[in-house]
Amino acid sequence: MNLKKYLPIILILLSLSTVTFTQENEYKLLGDTYTKQKKYQKAIEAYKKALEFAPDDVEIREALARLYVNERMYDQAALEWQKLMKINPEDQRYHSLFAHIYTLQGKYQEAIAEYKKILEVTEDEGRIDHIQEKLASIYVYMKIKGKSAEGRKAIEELKQNIKKEPENITHYKYLGVIYKQQRRYQEAIAVYKEGLKIEPDNEEIHRSLASVYKFSKNYQETIKAYEKLIELNPTNPYYYHELGDCYLKTGQREKGVIALRKVVAMDPDNSYLYDVVGHVYQKNGMYSEAKAAFQKAIKLKPDNYSYHLCLADIYKKERKYEKAIKEYRQVLKLTDEEWATNQAQKAIIEIYEKMGRLGELAEEMEKKVGKKAPPKEKEPGKPAKIKKIDTNGDGIPDTYIIESK
Repeated sequence: MNLKKYLPIILILLSLSTVTFTQENEYKLLGDTYTKQKKYQKAIEAYKKALEFAPDDVEIREALARLYVNERMYDQAALEWQKLMKINPEDQRYHSLFAHIYTLQGKYQEAIAEYKKILEVTEDEGRIDHIQEKLASIYVYMKIKGKSAEGRKAIEELKQNIKKEPENITHYKYLGVIYKQQRRYQEAIAVYKEGLKIEPDNEEIHRSLASVYKFSKNYQETIKAYEKLIELNPTNPYYYHELGDCYLKTGQREKGVIALRKVVAMDPDNSYLYDVVGHVYQKNGMYSEAKAAFQKAIKLKPDNYSYHLCLADIYKKERKYEKAIKEYRQVLKLTDEEWATNQAQKAIIEIYEKMGRLGELAEEMEKKVGKKAPPKEKEPGKPAKIKKIDTNGDGIPDTYIIESK
């Protein structure tokens, strides 16, 4: 889509949501556009300019940090992640991304120290597994996976560790992770199986084995692995979720539906579980079941904009445009999160374009904005138009307004 062509409509839609299209929004949109065009240096300058007006905007600062990483400007990226850690110290993602910069720079001891700090404070199983994989990957960070001297050295070191300490399950786990990251799936599977000879009921190793089977698209073995995990821990809904997904991927629809129903049966008042199940159905093209799941999630938690967004996307996929528009507009009412409002706004524009009704949308939006315009902005005799004004007295126009007739 040519965003420049439809920019006036986007600006009008923004004025209807809770987002104020001020100077930082203008530069952010410019940065987003440059990024899509792969003009990364121009995008960096646009985001930096946006941060002059909104220094605590985490979305803009994240976008800038990621561009620095993309351009291998690691010192600058590290500074941005540090600033984000100060703005939102509870978000462990920033600590993990900061640690990753050390890895990219080859500062492995510093990276290990940062990752260990995260492990000290987090109780989330998924994040713990993720960080442990990151720690293992430090052994093998390389530009050409599986071919660097460092990678070979790490593998040989872990093999020697296994010979010295064959009962230490950690060595098997890390070696399996390295093989997995190098896509040497059969070797990873063999290592995990050796580890299970030592600890046959080690849930973490079984989970890693299931993950490798799924990465290698060996769904039949993945199913067996998750069935074993359910034996070990029958109250973990994640295992039923993965099992159901694999059943559907292998055409075992009835078994897949049964497994996914067990997910929500564990906690029928948990809207998040319906959301998770809905995504599995959606990914496997079962849109009726996905819709039912998202609708149930909305019934339990009607103010969650992400559920409405997922439901809207399905309606759009099915070309049920009026229902999709209704859900997208509900998203605009419920949140001012820019990624969500941008997605909803762009989807509404795309739908009206497909229906050949862009003019109707513009006219509708202009009327609504005109009704909301403050009386002091009215200038009789002039046609409605978008105007930029200077609100802070520095001589730089920084805000869009709608002039009404």
